[in-house]
Amino acid sequence: MNSIFNASEFSKVYSSTEIVNISSGSVVVNFIIHLHTDVNIVSSTEVHLAKLILDGMSSGPRFFILDWKSIKITIIDTHTPVIPSPLAAGQCVPVELRPCINMTDYTNTAFPNVLGHTSAQQVIDIVTSRHIDLFTNICYGYSTDFWCSVFNPECKDGNPVPPCREYCEDVYSGCGEYFRRQFSAILNCSSLPEAKRNNMCRSNPYKRMYCLVSVMNN
Repeated sequence: MNSIFNASEFSKVYSSTEIVNISSGSVVVNFIIHLHTDVNIVSSTEVHLAKLILDGMSSGPRFFILDWKSIKITIIDTHTPVIPSPLAAGQCVPVELRPCINMTDYTNTAFPNVLGHTSAQQVIDIVTSRHIDLFTNICYGYSTDFWCSVFNPECKDGNPVPPCREYCEDVYSGCGEYFRRQFSAILNCSSLPEAKRNNMCRSNPYKRMYCLVSVMNN
């Protein structure tokens, strides 16, 4: 990645590439491009960066076969630290995010949350200024509980409990196009732990409703 950006028009502002995580299976690599200074973002920037990465990776040794549609470019919230500094082990704090007070079956939270926020006040500021729609535009009935577990995860033994991947996928599926267009850049379900592999994640606390046909014998 260094050689790609150093040989591009971003060479004067490019600093480094930070690998955040690598998922197994169909390999998914999440990384952050660090720049020395801010750059102007226009409507074509995402396509341009994706093409730059695709062309750069394709011109070298073919360790990976890249799909154009698989390259997703998002702007990181500058108010969110890349590497969070968690609270001391065993430390829980009360849920202070207003949309979540008395809206979940837990009252204490811990940090960092899955988005990297490290304090209750930081979450309040971010949600109030940027993400309040997550809590006011309710879809699939229980998205408030889900987003509370994202921003203010339950505290168990001092550890934050993120929502399970399956819970995220339920909400994603139920909210449909609304969720995909508005909030898919905020959280990728694949970044969350699977319930079957990790007991320390919050499963969907709601059950789907079913209609039953009643048959009466004369």
